[in-house]
Amino acid sequence: MKKNTVLITIDCLRADHLSCYGYKRKTSPFMDFLSAKGMKFENAFANGPFTAACMHALSTSTNRFIISEAAHNEEGVYIRRHKIFPSNLRTYAIRTEKWKYICGKNQYELYNLEKDPKETRNITNEEKAKSKEFEVIIKEHMLWEEKLQKQRTITYEKERMRRKIKKLKSLGKI
Repeated sequence: MKKNTVLITIDCLRADHLSCYGYKRKTSPFMDFLSAKGMKFENAFANGPFTAACMHALSTSTNRFIISEAAHNEEGVYIRRHKIFPSNLRTYAIRTEKWKYICGKNQYELYNLEKDPKETRNITNEEKAKSKEFEVIIKEHMLWEEKLQKQRTITYEKERMRRKIKKLKSLGKI
């Protein structure tokens, strides 16, 4: 039997203010009904600092922070281009059921979520092997992102040149 999936997204909704997640007041009768009949996730993680980045990742199955640039060209045509945020400015995080690791520019944090669920004690120096394991995973991801960015840049430049040649041909200059 096939099962259908309904994904409900609500901007700025806190789970700790929903009855189905333990809030004492009955604030969400419909959500309570859905969670009782369907699947409710106890752990959900945002992949960006704001809604647009998260929704892009959700709808494209990519895990990158995207910046949109928009402008009008000479003919007044609206152009929209996405680019990946440079990896040297990013903060990366990995979260499993037991661990949370954050690494960015001069920032390294490791938490054991089973022993410290409120993430109050950074144990990076005590768990060096685990920190190194997560650091390797993140470095591999950064290399993949850089490779992808290079491929996109090459593709973009080829397309830009193709359009320029086509325009020059249409104007009779080639």
